[in-house]
Amino acid sequence: MNSERYTLFEGTPKEGDLALDKPDGPGSIWRTVILASTTTSQLVIPVLVGVAIGYYMDRRFGTAPFFLVILLLVGVFTGVFALWRTLSRWERRDGRYR
Repeated sequence: MNSERYTLFEGTPKEGDLALDKPDGPGSIWRTVILASTTTSQLVIPVLVGVAIGYYMDRRFGTAPFFLVILLLVGVFTGVFALWRTLSRWERRDGRYR
């Protein structure tokens, strides 16, 4: 077996490029994609779950829009809190974005 490190992209990265040859480095394009997808899902999923449950409860109990609004706000708060935790962990681990 050859012990050379294979990269997704051919050639040598130029100065200023994201660290395309380091899939796990602090400037990696893949880490950026992971961060973007994580933050998006952490904001969207709690809001959608809150709206869905609130809509169902309002229809079930005939209290429109009481539960929808309350659970929407809970979903927004939960999403922002989860996003804050993720970004603070990301910042501590990489030592950047300061």
